[in-house]
Amino acid sequence: MLHVQRTIGIAVGLIILSMIISGCGEGNSAPVIPEEPESVRPLTVENPTTDVNQWGTWVIHCTNATDEAPASVEALPLRSGANHFDVAGLLLPPKCSNCLDISIEDIDGEVWTLLIELTNPTVLSGYDVMGIFPGVDCPDVHSPDSYTDLYDIDADQSTHNPYKIYTTGNPNNEWGPGEVHSQMISFRREDGEKFTDLLYVVAASWPENQSEIVRLANPQATGPLYSDASNAVNFTVEVQDWQDDIEYVVMDLSALSGSAYTQMQDIGEGVYQVYSYAAYGLTPGTTDLLIAAKSEGSDYLTYNYLTAEVTDPPIPSTLFELLSGPTELTGDGAPSGEMDLAVTGKPGGTSTTLVYSSDTQIYHWDTDYSLSLLYLTLVDTTGSDPNFPIEPVSRIASTDPVYPSSIDLYSILQTNLDTDTWDDSTDPDILFRNTVQILDMETLQVVDFNLTADNLDTPELDAILQPVDVTCGVNSDKYGYALWAPRDGMYPGFYPYVSLVRYEPPYDDGGSDYDTLLGGVGEGSGDGKVESDDVNGVAVWDGGGDGSLFIAVSEGNPTNEVELYTLDFLSNPGGELVPVDTLSGFAGSPLDIVVLPVGDAGEEDENWICILTEVKTIEVYTFTGNFVISVYDTDAVPYTPTHMDADFENLRLHVLMDGPRASVLQYTGE
Repeated sequence: MLHVQRTIGIAVGLIILSMIISGCGEGNSAPVIPEEPESVRPLTVENPTTDVNQWGTWVIHCTNATDEAPASVEALPLRSGANHFDVAGLLLPPKCSNCLDISIEDIDGEVWTLLIELTNPTVLSGYDVMGIFPGVDCPDVHSPDSYTDLYDIDADQSTHNPYKIYTTGNPNNEWGPGEVHSQMISFRREDGEKFTDLLYVVAASWPENQSEIVRLANPQATGPLYSDASNAVNFTVEVQDWQDDIEYVVMDLSALSGSAYTQMQDIGEGVYQVYSYAAYGLTPGTTDLLIAAKSEGSDYLTYNYLTAEVTDPPIPSTLFELLSGPTELTGDGAPSGEMDLAVTGKPGGTSTTLVYSSDTQIYHWDTDYSLSLLYLTLVDTTGSDPNFPIEPVSRIASTDPVYPSSIDLYSILQTNLDTDTWDDSTDPDILFRNTVQILDMETLQVVDFNLTADNLDTPELDAILQPVDVTCGVNSDKYGYALWAPRDGMYPGFYPYVSLVRYEPPYDDGGSDYDTLLGGVGEGSGDGKVESDDVNGVAVWDGGGDGSLFIAVSEGNPTNEVELYTLDFLSNPGGELVPVDTLSGFAGSPLDIVVLPVGDAGEEDENWICILTEVKTIEVYTFTGNFVISVYDTDAVPYTPTHMDADFENLRLHVLMDGPRASVLQYTGE
């Protein structure tokens, strides 16, 4: 931290002293840091521009109270010819018998508080005078101003020595000849110790303030970190430097996130900040994080430690409760590998759940996933049946009839063509299999297979876009929506970069264009833009069928954002979607998104967008971008999640996990 000239005599003297001091090895140790990179280790001083003078070294001897005598403290000068630097022959040797007075202010259990009064023993003014406590194992000094590597007695770079700055009240913290100033120190003794000896070194800058950073003060965290990585906190520290030439301030976050020596940012008035999550799965507890700071041209660093707390996240006691699960899906209908689910709520608290598996079969499960029934197999391996694709289904969705008079249930089944076949073929019949399929779930018949992303205004869509996700209208009983994106980013110049297509009845009007291109989103980053390689899901609220759509597009790693849009498709079909907000800062990458219509049900002011993330959380926002709650329930989602869908009728979230397993979360509104 400070410039200093060291001699062999000093080093040897202090090492010997450390060996004779009893009690230090018994006490609590100073914080120990991991191995440091060269950039934050103390640097070798060859030609210091500011001299540091050792005003004196004392052994502070503390004795517990006995039946015969009260507790006592005394300061014993360590007299050595190498204990000071003679600057221009003007410094007096620190042999004064009365320049340091020490007394006990308070004893609270094992914590002692001492008052130290010191007289400048020289004929010169000192600056930034500090009392340093060198040593590996002692003492456990409470609330030091910072830490330094000055006057190490064992050359151990894995620990730093706490120090306290004397405050003089003079400009530039000057300490004139003969002036008396004091400081209070508190330290912890080990239980049962009869006495404790502390090494205490007083050092002063001369002939001006130190060029190094004076101290790293008031290190703070805005709150605890959660072990599920669902929240981030701000770490801040106040950096005090006379020259205002700070080169860097770094923080070792390796104990939290694996990132060592992360740059802290200057946010004004000498305060530096870094924003960090905890890595998923950390054990609750506290950990000390090293902060290191350096001034330009300085040869030493200043250190401090910030204590971070990791706790288990609070399990939400309101809004959601676990209704059933996690239930392992077993038997003939159990899916395997990549899978999706669709949920259709029914009056009376029941629901129909569709789950498809990697063998391209769709099964129906009851509400608690205890029974299953095969609906149909989606693949014709011979390729002779025009109603079924050769390639397996990738995503499924199901309409939820809000109106009791609705009798038909429709499922929208998205299929993806094998990329090699797609690349090598220009046959429209092959390209036609890049499709969204309509199924009547009551009769188990394919109502229409000839729905593609083709549109009269953009005939190229079929050839260069692939379907990404499908969803269904919340307020309407038969509308469906599909999200299309350029495959693998091969067509970055194509507009629209992401297309939202609406499929609407009647499905049997004899035409080939049942789809309506609602609008698109351009390529890029930030509000209203997406990166096609990241797009993985869509959720749509159709506003009661009046032409007003609210749309959420999910982007996974590395973007980790959800873009919110609105669109009046009656007055502006085929246009760009209007950006509302960008949701970001999730603990993990979004996996799936759904609408929960709590607003339509009269339970809340707005409908919600629910975002399933890879770290087992469900992030809930309104469609205007306001955060509602982060749902983290280890009982509900103890395994790796894959997909999620909503029971609109009963306001439930069904979560599919690996295993495969499924859980149901119920909105409570309490």
